[in-house]
Amino acid sequence: MASLGFPISRLVDPVFLLLLLVFAGLWHARAHHGPSATRRVQLGHLAAFAGTVALWLLATPVIASLFTRAVSEHPRDIGPDLASTLPDQRALVVLSASIHADEHGVPPMERLSDAAIERCMGAARIYRTHSFRWVILTGRNADRPREALTHAMADLLETLGVPRNRILFESDALDTKQNARFSARMAQDLGVKLLVVVTSALHAPRSAQHFAATGVPFVMAPVRLDPPPPWRVDGFIPSANALRRSQRAVHELLGRLER
Repeated sequence: MASLGFPISRLVDPVFLLLLLVFAGLWHARAHHGPSATRRVQLGHLAAFAGTVALWLLATPVIASLFTRAVSEHPRDIGPDLASTLPDQRALVVLSASIHADEHGVPPMERLSDAAIERCMGAARIYRTHSFRWVILTGRNADRPREALTHAMADLLETLGVPRNRILFESDALDTKQNARFSARMAQDLGVKLLVVVTSALHAPRSAQHFAATGVPFVMAPVRLDPPPPWRVDGFIPSANALRRSQRAVHELLGRLER
């Protein structure tokens, strides 16, 4: 159902409703205490109000889009970066994300997280466009069988047209730093001269930090850039989805502090 130019369901988003409730409570508290409130109470109200405003902004779709895009590496044509190498001299490194628990016999590749699926789809496109000797899948989930994640991604890549005999598995890395170290070591053992690293656009700057530390030549190939800001009425109504996107951006910024 859509009137007012946007789905009415947006007005019952839990984050939006809870923020309205908090603002109403703060307004009531301010009116109740009035000018007679102690300095401590006034500071408490101010801190609560500032925190609520910050939460409102981070949960606003327009702000979330601007924020995530500002801290992401935008996709670009990597063709010129590959011109000095032959396909047999380069490897495509695909950073894993996560896989959900096995339930009801669902095939592994159908249990991949959205980020893992997006990275596989981007990697398959890049593989078809530029050609590579090897495709290295790196990473694992600590709470899943060791090779569950990379093998599920390999299943999806094969479905998307990447030959299975070109896929190699690095299934020990538990974080981005280890992704870079372990896959770079594998590439060096294979005599690879250039790595092309596929990960989400938001995750790419942090990944680049760690791959740079390995000393192995690499090119970032980010995929899945967040869409442009929705400049319409519902783009200014807070939502749980927008808050989640802002949280991911904050997570990536904090992750860049890791060395």
